[in-house]
Amino acid sequence: MFRNCTSLVKAPELAASSIGARSYWSMFYGCSKLNYVRCLATSKSTNNPISNWLTGVSTTGTFVKSADIEDSFWTDSIPSGWTIKNV
Repeated sequence: MFRNCTSLVKAPELAASSIGARSYWSMFYGCSKLNYVRCLATSKSTNNPISNWLTGVSTTGTFVKSADIEDSFWTDSIPSGWTIKNV
């Protein structure tokens, strides 16, 4: 959806409670200035719904997630230099 949008800094809020198969796949790939994502999902498909979704974004940023889900839900999908916050 926003692939290679190099001017995007803050993602629109992703308010869906569940992420379906390939829903967010490569969504922000190559958005090199992106440094803020708020995603409140508490369940996701087992079919890589978020594969590559934050590849090529800023090396530092903030990821806001629902407090109802463990950080491990997002393992390997949030850049290592990003801070994870609960709401």
